[in-house]
Amino acid sequence: MGYLYIISLEEGVKAMKVEFCLLDSGDVVFTKESKDLKDIINVITKVGTEINLFFSKDDFIHGYVQSVMYQVNAESNDESLRIYFSNDYKKSKNKERISAEHLSATKLSAKDNNN
Repeated sequence: MGYLYIISLEEGVKAMKVEFCLLDSGDVVFTKESKDLKDIINVITKVGTEINLFFSKDDFIHGYVQSVMYQVNAESNDESLRIYFSNDYKKSKNKERISAEHLSATKLSAKDNNN
């Protein structure tokens, strides 16, 4: 069974990097600050979530979250959240998929909280 990581980013807390990595090679293909993803971080860290990283019409990566790892470099005091994904959904440890309705409800809830 997979784990759902609930990550809360409070104001004043140092933002960390979120790194999107290929499962097979471990290569980091995209990096974003966690503060920019705070409204969706709980969704994109769930195993089985479908992710599409679009860079241009000929350059994109599509896949499913396979695992998530919190990483700390004690020397530099850097921390990051690594999201490993693969285009093979069958490699996923969690077979339950997130429905479009759930994603829609999540987005609506995030908007309601800002009002």
